[in-house]
Amino acid sequence: MLAGSRTVAVVAITTKGDIVLTRQFRPGPGKVLHEHRAALWTT
Repeated sequence: MLAGSRTVAVVAITTKGDIVLTRQFRPGPGKVLHEHRAALWTT
């Protein structure tokens, strides 16, 4: 849950009900992680 003014959370779900994830190498833990997509827009 996000708290704050003008905040929106969006989760991409396919027509089959699957959640879209990104597979990405993260140097901190030193392994590939599956994460939800994230972006930041300002107006």
